[in-house]
Amino acid sequence: MEASGPAAARLRERARLEERSLIPRLQRAHSLGIVVAIENLAPMYAGQRRRCHDPIAVRDLVRRLDSPAAGMLLDLGHLHITAEASHSDIAALFAACAADVALFHAHDNLGCRRAVDAPGVDPLKLDLHLPPGRGSLPWSRIAGMVAAHSAPVMLEVERSHRPALEVLAARTVALLDAPAAAAA
Repeated sequence: MEASGPAAARLRERARLEERSLIPRLQRAHSLGIVVAIENLAPMYAGQRRRCHDPIAVRDLVRRLDSPAAGMLLDLGHLHITAEASHSDIAALFAACAADVALFHAHDNLGCRRAVDAPGVDPLKLDLHLPPGRGSLPWSRIAGMVAAHSAPVMLEVERSHRPALEVLAARTVALLDAPAAAAA
């Protein structure tokens, strides 16, 4: 939620100082050949809205930093939650951020819901980190773009929901290859 009045001014100043504090760290990272990937976050529960949840705001931060050591970590599960919450097109958001992406986190969730009746799932928590394909993320809308992108994809699945690693890897590869197979 955005603040107003004096609180808004304090938040803007804090954000400016935090952003400025990244510059020497990015210079050091660049000298070491490291890329700092800045992640789009997700609200833990419905109704929370912060700038760090907005993938475009994170992309814009990376661009303002204007450093070869700064890139975006586009978390696809987080993107799903925030796209639903803002009634935005997930593929359009992905495309708007793609040029700045240095790394992807891949996991699934049930989107921006109010409650759910699913065994073993917190009925209110949004960021579930389910295996890709086990939630409601519309993989068919973004899988081809992820597969075609040069950035690495890192699975980020909650241990309690994770199948055997070889099964998880095979299912994820199949999910990301599905659009290519359908086009052939």
